[in-house]
Amino acid sequence: MNGKTLLGTFVILIMLTSVLAVAPVAKGEVEVNSEEAKLLRLIEKIRSGLERLKGVVSHLNDTEKKQTILGKIGEAERLLDQAEQLVNQGEIERAKDTLKEVFSLLREIAQLLGKEREFIKRFESVRRYIHIIESLRKHLNLMERIADRLERAGKDVSEVKALIQLSREYLSKSIEAAKDKNFTAAKEYLEKARETTREAYGKLKLLIEEFLSEKAPEYLARLKELFQKIKSRLENVNPKLAEKFANWARGKEQLIEALINEGKYRKALVEIRKAIGEIKRFAQHLEGFRKLYKLLAFAQTVAEKVRECNSTLADMIMEKVGQIKQAVKNRDWDRVKELSRELISLLREARSCLTVHKKE
Repeated sequence: MNGKTLLGTFVILIMLTSVLAVAPVAKGEVEVNSEEAKLLRLIEKIRSGLERLKGVVSHLNDTEKKQTILGKIGEAERLLDQAEQLVNQGEIERAKDTLKEVFSLLREIAQLLGKEREFIKRFESVRRYIHIIESLRKHLNLMERIADRLERAGKDVSEVKALIQLSREYLSKSIEAAKDKNFTAAKEYLEKARETTREAYGKLKLLIEEFLSEKAPEYLARLKELFQKIKSRLENVNPKLAEKFANWARGKEQLIEALINEGKYRKALVEIRKAIGEIKRFAQHLEGFRKLYKLLAFAQTVAEKVRECNSTLADMIMEKVGQIKQAVKNRDWDRVKELSRELISLLREARSCLTVHKKE
């Protein structure tokens, strides 16, 4: 943002004074709410502009002028807070009057900054320059990390790394030129760094696509093997569940194969990762079922043994087993947990009964 743009912003804000001065008093509730919303948005917009302006003004060389402007900005911010409070209280007209004071301060600030256009322009240019430098460095670091991973996977990334290094050298030269106030050279080196970075990115992207095109089918093959192992285990436990799982797995395989055939390797790998995540959740769920049915089988065995010493307790255990099975059928998992805790408590009681019975 150059000096003219900055001053132009203040001119626009000053012009709003006349708009507020003639704004009609809203009578309907909907209109009031709309006017309140507009005022609050305006207040926030001015507040944001003042915050940015403080950053610029803090770099002024004229200390006295800097303190004067910062003082006026602080006063404007205080008035904005006051105006916001008045709007929230429904004091629309008083809020407008307060905003007029804010605009008066903005006009004074604009006049004080009138002679600082070149400084503001230069400051914004430096700010943009620093932003580009930092952005390029981040991109280069990220690209280097990706290149390292591809290199470990057996890919030749020497050309990409050479371009990354060259881009960094151009950045260093650009910074040195800027320090020497040779801004023409600084700009030229910066542009070379950007071009070299783009070239490195293009080559890296091709290597990534090549890597993914090789890995996607390989990972799909592994996923199919995993699907088959799970299906085989399920068939020994629950044939219906095994069939349901097989249908789900088949759908996943078809989706991933279609993506690979279309050359959408990234999406294919994303789907593979999703499938693995779903399998893990399914495995955890299945393990929970395995433990539950093991508990129920154990409870039935205990009930048979304990019936000799306490038939009532045996009936309670069997009743609890039936309740758990019904809760599972209803998919009421909270109820399953609650009943399982109660069953375990009954089994502890049964153990005591069996211990006493043995002694007798």
